[in-house]
Amino acid sequence: MDKKSKTLKNLKKSYLPEGEGFSSVDLVYQCLIDKDKFNAFSSVLKKYISNSSKILDIGTGSGILALIAGKLGAKNVLAVEFDPTVSKIANNNFKQNNLSHKIKIITGDARILDLSKYKFDLIVMELLATGLVDEMQVEVVNSLYDQGLISSNTIVVPFAQENYLTLAYTDFNLYGFNMKMIKHLWSHDNNDNSFDLISDQILMNRIVFNTKNNTKFSKSFNFKIKKTGKINSIYLTSNVFVDGKGEFILGSTHSLSPMVFIPIEDRNVKKGEIIKLKVSYLMGGGFNNFKINYIK
Repeated sequence: MDKKSKTLKNLKKSYLPEGEGFSSVDLVYQCLIDKDKFNAFSSVLKKYISNSSKILDIGTGSGILALIAGKLGAKNVLAVEFDPTVSKIANNNFKQNNLSHKIKIITGDARILDLSKYKFDLIVMELLATGLVDEMQVEVVNSLYDQGLISSNTIVVPFAQENYLTLAYTDFNLYGFNMKMIKHLWSHDNNDNSFDLISDQILMNRIVFNTKNNTKFSKSFNFKIKKTGKINSIYLTSNVFVDGKGEFILGSTHSLSPMVFIPIEDRNVKKGEIIKLKVSYLMGGGFNNFKINYIK
């Protein structure tokens, strides 16, 4: 082996193994300090949990919802977390708060875990993202459904998510450059002057989490233009129905469902005009699978 090859080999050894360079700990903490989400989820859990409750917490993260369930008197809680580092943090939180006798944690991918030997009264999942594009909530629900753990009578928190589309003009300029790319704006960002909504809002889909759903979505929509101008993006938003009665509904919060602007071909439009678009994507498949096409 020549000197150059040896150097490259040594360099490779000095780096982290593939996939271990990204840390999800910051995102977990952002979820933890999201008071709007915490208050809504904890309020709903209080309504349903008793001392005989058996709880499944998918995507436990910091473990906060499992801790709430344990503190509310649940008989036992099974928490599932995909990320090994985050799983260790959650397990340590259970121990520090003297609830590890009630809460068991499993590290693994909830889409493929065999949980069929368990029975649960309530399932809580926080695998949520705008449009359910980037997270695996629907795939996990389908797996639990196939294992007989979810039926129409199962209490699932959250209960449902509605996803909406609006045609918009978005300012994609940053630092003197045109950066036309998928744009996420959180509720705590300064968003007032960065976009203009040009069409009416349309319900794209409503996903209920106590039944099986198709992960593949494809549908055509007719948007009515509200004002003359230009469109260059689709504005994607979501509302999460934390309970089935609609008492607790969350839009964009500190860590949940940011507003998303997806670039489309620029087009001048007139008030009253109808613009037809076809939208298709794979839930949990990421925005590289989110396709938008004009229909002539």
